[in-house]
Amino acid sequence: MADRQALPAGATGKRQPTDPEFSGESVRLFKAACHAAKRAPGIQLIEIAAPLNFASYYTARLSRFEEEVTALGHISLPWIAFARTDRNVKLHPTFVAPPAWAVQYAEAGLTVLLPSFVGRSVTEFNLAELLQIETEMIDLCNPQTIGELLFNCWD
Repeated sequence: MADRQALPAGATGKRQPTDPEFSGESVRLFKAACHAAKRAPGIQLIEIAAPLNFASYYTARLSRFEEEVTALGHISLPWIAFARTDRNVKLHPTFVAPPAWAVQYAEAGLTVLLPSFVGRSVTEFNLAELLQIETEMIDLCNPQTIGELLFNCWD
């Protein structure tokens, strides 16, 4: 198990009411990066939306020259992924490659996750650092990929 990449506590975005609050730093970085992105030529920030109840991520709809993408900003980790903009993006995102201009997110201090990462099996990761509530939710909801684990709407 030691040779597998460890996921940090907070990876599922879940915590008990008695656990410390998430710092909010990843959300601040995400919002700031989205506003910075809209200053780039041709990019429009359509909206930034707070998570749905129980969701572990914020969404931001952005477009560049009529091509729209949704950025998913994790609520507790400085991680971002991109998904196809569709009606299911806030519940079941379909991950896509980051657009070329996504380097702005990395420059803002966020880790830009690729589809090859979020598509990896949960079994490839060491989950020992996760909080007890997180491992219980994983057992209950049975995510198959890291993307499903990180960007979820479990309650």
